[in-house]
Amino acid sequence: PFAMFGALLVAGLGVPSPAALMAVAGGFLVRTGRGDVAPLFLAGLAGMTLGHFLMYTLARRGIGSFLRRAEKKRIFAKAKAEFDRHEFRAIFLSRWLVTAIGLPVTLLAGSDRYPTVRYLLAAASGNAVWLALF
Repeated sequence: PFAMFGALLVAGLGVPSPAALMAVAGGFLVRTGRGDVAPLFLAGLAGMTLGHFLMYTLARRGIGSFLRRAEKKRIFAKAKAEFDRHEFRAIFLSRWLVTAIGLPVTLLAGSDRYPTVRYLLAAASGNAVWLALF
């Protein structure tokens, strides 16, 4: 569970890592009787959600000014407009269906001061779906 937590924490921070490989390995351990599903699932969920939350907090407290300057660029403005329309769904779906936009969505949510509890609910729910798929 500690390795699962650590690997998915790093992935949640946006650092390229073998998160999917770790999730597959966890699933393998469970299927072969060498691991228990609950500790592995909860460790992965906690690690990934904590990593996402740390990036959200950074955007909310510091990177926000950088993102507001970036808003002047047309593509960023379009992305922000889409986020504003879909908010909760964008966070939820970026955790498991369209993972490539996960970090930008997190940064947008933080810089826009999206409500923390709603962010955590959307992120944790999406992370749970992602883990369950493995």
